[in-house]
Amino acid sequence: MRKEQAEQIAAPIIEQLRKGTIPWRKPWSAAGVIPHNYYSNRAYRGINTLILGCASLAGGYQSPAWTTYKAAQQHGAQVRKGEKGTQIVFWKPMIAQDKATGEDKRILLARLYTVFNTDQIDGIDWRMPDRDPVDVPVALKQVIADYPDPPAIEHAAQDQAFYRPSTDTITLPLLEQFDGVTAYAETACHELVHSTGHPKRCNRFDTASIGHRADYAMEELVAEIGASMLMQSAGIDVDMPQIAAYVQSWLRVLEDDHSLVIKAAQRAQKAVDHITGKGSADE
Repeated sequence: MRKEQAEQIAAPIIEQLRKGTIPWRKPWSAAGVIPHNYYSNRAYRGINTLILGCASLAGGYQSPAWTTYKAAQQHGAQVRKGEKGTQIVFWKPMIAQDKATGEDKRILLARLYTVFNTDQIDGIDWRMPDRDPVDVPVALKQVIADYPDPPAIEHAAQDQAFYRPSTDTITLPLLEQFDGVTAYAETACHELVHSTGHPKRCNRFDTASIGHRADYAMEELVAEIGASMLMQSAGIDVDMPQIAAYVQSWLRVLEDDHSLVIKAAQRAQKAVDHITGKGSADE
């Protein structure tokens, strides 16, 4: 991806962070409904969930459904005059020649597409589908059950939650120590995403480098984005207090290289795919 593309994509996300908002914590108002294409019903993935989350915050959209101008026209709908679209990323697989070896290799070419929220379109009447309240403990148990090779999860009366790569274990406070079951689920999902960094899973970090400040900030960003993705996939509403200290450390990394937020979202999506047993896939 070209530098100017990365900066263009990351700019609205970083702007939300500057305002003290964590856009992936609750980027859409329809709880449990992931941003998706209105006509295909296909969920957007990776960085696109963040992009559309920021656009929803900025525009005040209630619908999590999006489509292109052309698709809306083809179905008899019309984007209202003066409405501004949102650019998302489409990764197109291509075959290129490796300059070093001369062999063909598979690469992903980033292309930008413009989409509109259905709140911006006449002729589309999106309504929130009927949805029974989610039993958070049951949903979380299902998340853990779907994890193909989960770490051991331990509980102790303490004020820390962490994943330890050397023993491949997650340690959490007791459930009754949390403000509520949603707070417990968010913390558990955050640590579950961390656990996918283990070399036997997504191999995202090693124990020698994770203590470096920039690596730590990047990993925390991956875990926060991934936790929200994981909770949304389980139908658990994300409604947690913002963590200002983390935001500041993330911003210091993102300002140096805007492509890092894209990489973090891609890693988070891969982590969630691993936990849910879907395997890795392109955005």
